[in-house]
Amino acid sequence: MTTALHQAVVLVVDDDEAVCQSLGLALRAAGLQPLLAGGVEAALDIARQQSLDLVVADLFLGDGSGLDVIDRLRRRLGQLPAVIITGQGDAANLSLARQFPSVELIRKPVNLDQLLGVIQGELSRGRDALRLQHRHRRLRDLARRSGQRRRRQVDRLYRACARMAVTCRQYRSKLILQERLMRYQNQLIGCLSEDDIFRGFFRLFVEHSGSLFGAALLCDEQAELEMVGRFGVPSPDGVGFCRELVKCLLPGILERPQVTRLDAYEHLELFSPELHRRLVGVNFMVVPLMAGEGKLIGLVVLYRRGEQPFTDADVALANMVALPTSAAAQRT
Repeated sequence: MTTALHQAVVLVVDDDEAVCQSLGLALRAAGLQPLLAGGVEAALDIARQQSLDLVVADLFLGDGSGLDVIDRLRRRLGQLPAVIITGQGDAANLSLARQFPSVELIRKPVNLDQLLGVIQGELSRGRDALRLQHRHRRLRDLARRSGQRRRRQVDRLYRACARMAVTCRQYRSKLILQERLMRYQNQLIGCLSEDDIFRGFFRLFVEHSGSLFGAALLCDEQAELEMVGRFGVPSPDGVGFCRELVKCLLPGILERPQVTRLDAYEHLELFSPELHRRLVGVNFMVVPLMAGEGKLIGLVVLYRRGEQPFTDADVALANMVALPTSAAAQRT
């Protein structure tokens, strides 16, 4: 809609050509731009080609009514300001015109000053409504952009909090691990026997990752691995079973003496057939005890049942305690 009162485009619809021309001349003299139509279809054709600021229509037209024109134009153009000119017509049509939303009524014969005053008022209200609409649109845009910024800030805050939580958990895990390692190393200083050493070793891993089973071996004077301890909750497995496990795992450890973990059932080829039924859901972690490069002095085999694998944290802990455990075992 044109926002200025002058030069506003006004569609005049009247099937009386003389009246239509007279109204057009009066509107042009007032500084408006009238467009003239003799009926509903002619008015719609003009509206397809020209933007409109207001429509003035006779209530009764040859091919319909001024209310038809207003209704169909508003469906396409929105809340277009409108003025209906009425004669003495029947009461029902006048009542309908009065009930039509946002339509001003002027009775015939038309008082041109009254008509111009109504047009001026409708254009002013339209201008104010458009200004208010633009203001509301700007406010909505500001609110939308503010909401978007707020959501982005909240998302960044959540991501930062999540990263901080992960970092805190990582540092807490490292701190707990370091505390356990220091406590274990202090315990090793007071160990007087191999049994003391490996009881502490086993207890360290129980505290770290839960219940498990194990066996510890040290090399004797003939460089043969001799079992020096068996562990388990609530009780250790038998000597024969533990010896057979170590016998099956030893070749791989001798070939690559490093902390190794494996799922027994995925590597059944390593074990004798007699053990297979007892290895379902069993996971191993083998910790070689080295006195130096290529010098194996012992072995600790830890295993648990229930398909709970050993983790990277378990391997990291094993690598940290293997050397001090080896040193303590040599000392005793």
